[in-house]
Amino acid sequence: LSDGRFVIAWSEIQGSDMMNPYPATTIKYSLSDTNGGQWASAEMLTSTEETVFNLQLTSTDDHILLTYLSTPDGPLAANKSLWTSTFSENQWSAPAMLLEPQTILEYELSGRGDSACLLATSTLEHGIHELHWTQEGWSESALVVRDADFPLDTAYEDNGDLILFWKGLDGNLNLSRRGASTGMWQHTTGIANGSSASSLQVQPLKLEGENVFLLAYNQGSDRTDLWATWTDANGNILSEPRPLTFN
Repeated sequence: LSDGRFVIAWSEIQGSDMMNPYPATTIKYSLSDTNGGQWASAEMLTSTEETVFNLQLTSTDDHILLTYLSTPDGPLAANKSLWTSTFSENQWSAPAMLLEPQTILEYELSGRGDSACLLATSTLEHGIHELHWTQEGWSESALVVRDADFPLDTAYEDNGDLILFWKGLDGNLNLSRRGASTGMWQHTTGIANGSSASSLQVQPLKLEGENVFLLAYNQGSDRTDLWATWTDANGNILSEPRPLTFN
């Protein structure tokens, strides 16, 4: 938070529901002092008869955004809805549904300055969909990429551009950029070809004053290796993908 405090949020189920395939869920949160050394007692944000999971938090200049997946059909359900709540002036807004129940494969939330962006991949049009947040609230969902699979990751650059690292249905790993001034997306495909990645991350960094990206992902099936590659700000490969670990 802008005053130096930290916020943590988590989901809980009752111990008696440990073997229940459709457990009800409570979301709780706690606030720290300005040093992060002392934490207040946990308080309830919301309670629902649905199963809640994949909580994500991000911060903007004066808000904390929480998003999570929810379903009445248990954590293995195909269809999930995507929900959000916003923390401002020491209170949370009532949870609101961002995406109607559908096959959401994965989503990532990032914030910077006075805005935030959520990118979700789903079987709907095999696409990645974006929602933008400003102090006026969330935008409608818009399709960014077709022929997308999961996983994906997203991060803001220091200039406000948004970077998306994602896997296509063909297994290729791709990099997309949303310009902060234009709001337009540019796509660079084939950063790594034929990947079996089930997890990946993108990290913007500086190299001799220039923006570069470290792209890390896993590779393999029964045993997996960690791979990495670097690109410049336009998605041009600076080093060929190589394994960092084995088995």
